[in-house]
Amino acid sequence: TYVEEISRRPARSGSVSVLARRRPADDVASLELREDMHIRRVMPFERTLRLPWDVVVARQLLPDPGVSIRVVFIGGGASSAPQAIVSAHPRARVDALERTGAVVELGRDHFGTGLAIARGDRLSVFAGNLDDLIESLEPGFDIVVFDRAALAPIGGVSALSKASVTRLKAGLNPGGLFVWGPRRPEPGAPEIPDGWAHAQYERSDAGRGDTQVVLLCRGDDGEWPEAFDGFRRVSTRGSVR
Repeated sequence: TYVEEISRRPARSGSVSVLARRRPADDVASLELREDMHIRRVMPFERTLRLPWDVVVARQLLPDPGVSIRVVFIGGGASSAPQAIVSAHPRARVDALERTGAVVELGRDHFGTGLAIARGDRLSVFAGNLDDLIESLEPGFDIVVFDRAALAPIGGVSALSKASVTRLKAGLNPGGLFVWGPRRPEPGAPEIPDGWAHAQYERSDAGRGDTQVVLLCRGDDGEWPEAFDGFRRVSTRGSVR
């Protein structure tokens, strides 16, 4: 395996870097965004690119163009989904909350996210302590997307305060969703609020040997999608059909 560091920026927790990784024997190459030793995002070099998990899920959950929707990303600084949503839906509003400004910068420069730390009419990106950023959010959102890879450097999902999770839950509009991905749920992590129904989806890549997991949670009655592009529904639990 050949690894080349493309860029590095200092961060509060250490550093954020971009690595090019190649395994000639398996004809595999990818670009990695790392926060210290934690992988935040991987972009494979392939003829046919697989869309990131959050882009796939968010696009399918968007309503008709005439219906307004607000989406919040917890750890969305390296994601292509915020820009993809506002490009795909004329009445979408997106807030992306990120802990580390360097993640936003390197995600834009090397992964084409199109994000910059700024407040906009339809797309806003904020960097700082996640609990503080969540506290400053105006309520009234329809989807909250949690990136487990973004939370891993601070200890995982449990690093979010109970007050933050409660505030996000209370701020959801009727029919709103929590979306978690792309890793498997952490044992004992408070990802599913008490009494909420949930559905789990998975997609595998035999070439890279990984499985991505998406968990949808909701507190009221509604239907689960049968599948997302590349993701199959593997389980449901709760009263939601």
